[in-house]
Amino acid sequence: MPTIDLKIDRLERLVGKELDMKKLEFDLQMISLDLEDIDPVERKIKVEYNPNRPDFSSPEGIARALQ
Repeated sequence: MPTIDLKIDRLERLVGKELDMKKLEFDLQMISLDLEDIDPVERKIKVEYNPNRPDFSSPEGIARALQ
């Protein structure tokens, strides 16, 4: 399945608020994204998404789903 690297800073700008890492992990799983890797130092998360959800292929689509 395809993966995408998400920078937390960019997601925060797109969503419009500061994101708590633990809550973000839970929210990403609730919208059917699988967490591959979490790097708290660089504030990046690698997620795997279902190929029939092309809206999750960009940070903008994921931010829209999180809102």
